[in-house]
Amino acid sequence: MVADINPYILSEDNLTAEAKRLIALIETQSPFVFLTGKAGTGKTTLLRYVYKRYIETSVKLAPTGIAALNIEGQTIHKFFKFPPRMFDLGEIAARKPNDVVGKLKLIIIDEISMVRADLLDNVDKILKIWRKTEEPFGGVQILAVGDLFQLPPVLRRGDETDIYKRRYQSTWFFNANIFKDVKIVGVNLKETYRQKDEKFVGVLDNLRIGRELEDVVDWLNGRCLKEAFEVSSSVT
Repeated sequence: MVADINPYILSEDNLTAEAKRLIALIETQSPFVFLTGKAGTGKTTLLRYVYKRYIETSVKLAPTGIAALNIEGQTIHKFFKFPPRMFDLGEIAARKPNDVVGKLKLIIIDEISMVRADLLDNVDKILKIWRKTEEPFGGVQILAVGDLFQLPPVLRRGDETDIYKRRYQSTWFFNANIFKDVKIVGVNLKETYRQKDEKFVGVLDNLRIGRELEDVVDWLNGRCLKEAFEVSSSVT
């Protein structure tokens, strides 16, 4: 379905049923909420709305610098003072906590598909240490946002691969050990806002999940390649 409302101006009056459910889950303090949906369903817009609503007690984080810039937030590593590699928590447990961690109630993590299981487990552990509690994530609620059909976590070859095989079923965030004790509650956005051409939306959906790819490529080429052209074999 292609929605008509403008998702870039969110208010209490135009929230979808899924958006209202997300707000309800945040209000009831569900420990870990996963907001997902295909491209164009308004995930980032809703993320910004949630942050603005809870701005006094929340932060926006992402796994990479570009992703952090996109949401005007920080990287996970910068906020938690993590090194840019696999590490044992003992290396950093004694570091001074981030100044705002004491008043945090909500951490929003965008592009969750790129967050590895070990990184999420270390977020859980450092928050427990900094906030001096054994509650999951130190009693801070996590809102994870992203699409698992997009970029996956990256694992360096060598020692990291060997360690991972011993500790985790996969690199995906949902295989973090914390989820042996915490339930993931999901909200799936279904209405597409970015495109009004339903044929194009259908093509993007097929491309996203790898369905009818030959037809998808033929349709895209037919829209993009209007004239025959040649590509030079040399670089000048």
